[in-house]
Amino acid sequence: MTNKNKPPPEIAPSAAGRYLLAMLAGIVSCFTLFIAMLGVLDQSGHLPPPAFANSLCTDEKLSFLRNHKVDSPNLLVVGSSVAWRHIDGETLASMLPGAKPLNAGFCGLTVNQSAFVAGWMLDRYPTIQNVLLVVSPQDLTRCKMTRTEVFDRVDADRFVFGAALRWPYYFKYFDPISLARAAPTIKARRVGQADFDDLVMTRFGDGPLDTTLTRGIGYEERDPLDPACFDALRSLVTRLRQEGKTLSIVTTPIHPVWLSQDQSRDAFVSDVNARLLTFSAKENVFFWNAATEWVTPQESFTDAIHLRWSAARKFTAAVARQLSTPLSDVSTSTPAVQHKDRTPTSS
Repeated sequence: MTNKNKPPPEIAPSAAGRYLLAMLAGIVSCFTLFIAMLGVLDQSGHLPPPAFANSLCTDEKLSFLRNHKVDSPNLLVVGSSVAWRHIDGETLASMLPGAKPLNAGFCGLTVNQSAFVAGWMLDRYPTIQNVLLVVSPQDLTRCKMTRTEVFDRVDADRFVFGAALRWPYYFKYFDPISLARAAPTIKARRVGQADFDDLVMTRFGDGPLDTTLTRGIGYEERDPLDPACFDALRSLVTRLRQEGKTLSIVTTPIHPVWLSQDQSRDAFVSDVNARLLTFSAKENVFFWNAATEWVTPQESFTDAIHLRWSAARKFTAAVARQLSTPLSDVSTSTPAVQHKDRTPTSS
């Protein structure tokens, strides 16, 4: 009879060695193949940025900040896509004497995340004297349940402002699914051939939505206002006040059809504006309710809250007129201090 308790035969040392060598060779091959693939994508213009936030438009903005030097900005624009898409730095610079804008708007941010970005940029650019926050009603919801840190500050500092090589970040933030999704479209998006998903940026960091198309109203879901969003705003105001700097808040225009489709939407937007008005009065912050006070044709919108670039320029001009008084201290006498630890970047 067969002895069922008989131990299995030991693997010969030579076989075990061959197995380990095969595993090591496989790892090295995969590593080499990935490097080669990144090189091919880079040469063809299809290499997405490292996935610091795993959000292509956010990661591309970090890449823009890395590759484009902005000297001594004194007016920082922050917020979600409505800040990125709706503010034209060229218009601000031409209408506000001495203003040197930098658009640090990132897509999809809640207000606590915008405050995080503002704090990061204030640390890196000590010349900033005024912060302009452009918000949509949706930005003031879900702050408590949304991770405040949009990206790792240490890694972003090294990538954007330091001389860190970019390649290691493709391994640290390795995500083959997002890489495979982004690679086929990133080249077209960078040159303005993707309409609503364009990633073209001006020298100020603005993201023009330069299209004649409309994608519908959208934005059916709506969460309630989150007090945590106002807590984040208050923390930002406190810091700015301590540093002798100012915050201005502007609400973005809203498609009138979106408001008229549901009475609760109109009530929601009214509540947002009322809360912001109360907040700004208490904190001595400039606030302009452009959502109701700035009128533009329906054709200006690509959806419920986004303006096409032709309208965004007009909106920026209206914002500049509103800001001309609170930003009167912006002048060419601002010290020409570069952001901290700026060194040339490497590939």
